[in-house]
Amino acid sequence: MTRWQKKNEAKLQFITGNVYRRLPLFRSPEFCSLLLGSLEYCRRKYCVQVHGFVIMPNHFHLLVAVPSPDILSPFLRDCKGYTARLIVDSLRKQGKQRCLKAIRGKNPKRHKDSVFHVFQADTHVEGVYSVRFARQKLDYMHKNPLQAGLVQRMVDYRYSSARNWLLGDQSVFKIDPVELWSPQRRKPLG
Repeated sequence: MTRWQKKNEAKLQFITGNVYRRLPLFRSPEFCSLLLGSLEYCRRKYCVQVHGFVIMPNHFHLLVAVPSPDILSPFLRDCKGYTARLIVDSLRKQGKQRCLKAIRGKNPKRHKDSVFHVFQADTHVEGVYSVRFARQKLDYMHKNPLQAGLVQRMVDYRYSSARNWLLGDQSVFKIDPVELWSPQRRKPLG
């Protein structure tokens, strides 16, 4: 069994995806909405549960439950790929040549849209095997905008599930409920 397979045996996964060259593309509310739309589509297509998220200017984090380990790779491929196509199309329509030039790759032999790289190819994935670790990752995600100086309070950041968890606000993106604060602290997940 490869390291990738072992890492993804857990049902719950903590995922980090970075924007190509760490460009702050997700400062744009439009692009955040495109990512959330892709996430919603892929969640339904692959029966993935989304328990937490944050979209930072140059990266994103997800806390998701996958029905089986072999679903994770196509889920991420489709979510990132579809979002990338939508962002490139939007940049073209807006005539943002500087931004397109910044995300242009070096392999002209690939598919015409593939010369643009919105996301870095690698995606960091960590299996989550305990409630305690899930809570740590959720707290980390929710504090990310606060620590980056983007907001004064976690719930003020629009593109984070902190609003869902702390205010019950599902207006930006509906997360799937999961019990992370049960009295059984060592209860394994998945």
